[in-house]
Amino acid sequence: MVQMLTLIQLQEGLPPLPEVAALLQQLKNLKHTGAVSLTTPAGMAVSGEAGFSEMKMKAFTLVADYDPVSMKVLFSGAAPIAQTPLHWVLHRLRESRVVLQVKAQLSLEENLRDRARYYPHELLLEAASRARRDGYLWDGTYTYVWADTLELADERLGRLCDGG
Repeated sequence: MVQMLTLIQLQEGLPPLPEVAALLQQLKNLKHTGAVSLTTPAGMAVSGEAGFSEMKMKAFTLVADYDPVSMKVLFSGAAPIAQTPLHWVLHRLRESRVVLQVKAQLSLEENLRDRARYYPHELLLEAASRARRDGYLWDGTYTYVWADTLELADERLGRLCDGG
């Protein structure tokens, strides 16, 4: 049985997030569609799913806290995406600054079949806690790539897409 997230909105709008504004400028060069999360001093900023090059600030949620036992999410801004717990775990346990969540395209999916272990969605949180610090996970629908910088995450994603 999948436990549902309990959402507690702290405020409707987002506080100023200069880190996200800088990230949006960098995302303009990425051709993929998905979601992105970033560690900020105020918490974890996570976007809704969209084309990376077209993302806007209003698509972001600021997660101030997440309790994995009660599944409570304290947030500001837009409602968090369903994959917010996985982003939180990757930021906390892997000490990653950036997580890219990309919808698997056919070429990426074919490369991952040969190179990555498949994790059903129910096991992603457990898998994330055991994964390498900088790496990737795949659930058949999304690929999650994390690193200390957007450039490293994008480079890792490029290698996965190219099969390299």
